[in-house]
Amino acid sequence: MARMPADVSLLVTCKALFPFVYPDLLVKQGKAYRPIDNAPEIQITDRMKILDDQDRKYGLHQIEHVIKSVLLFADEAGYTVDLSKDDFTGDQPTVGALSRVIRAFSEEKE
Repeated sequence: MARMPADVSLLVTCKALFPFVYPDLLVKQGKAYRPIDNAPEIQITDRMKILDDQDRKYGLHQIEHVIKSVLLFADEAGYTVDLSKDDFTGDQPTVGALSRVIRAFSEEKE
């Protein structure tokens, strides 16, 4: 089985994080969206910790929403991804690092 290409993984990651990360991770190009040029370098550690803290404190499901979004966008691209909450609240300091984790745990759908 083939893994998700790096550009697809970055797009999936940016789309899933878009509602929660500033600056905007996507830019419109024609009728589609693509990651901004410096998306892989955008720091997300603090943001993911804040989302996790808010989830615990207020009973929100923001990290769960990000995971479900990754799964949905990956599925739309023809891939499955096996992820856990720890993949989002662990040591993934940048969008690019998280994108590499998503790619590592992806497989092309049959």
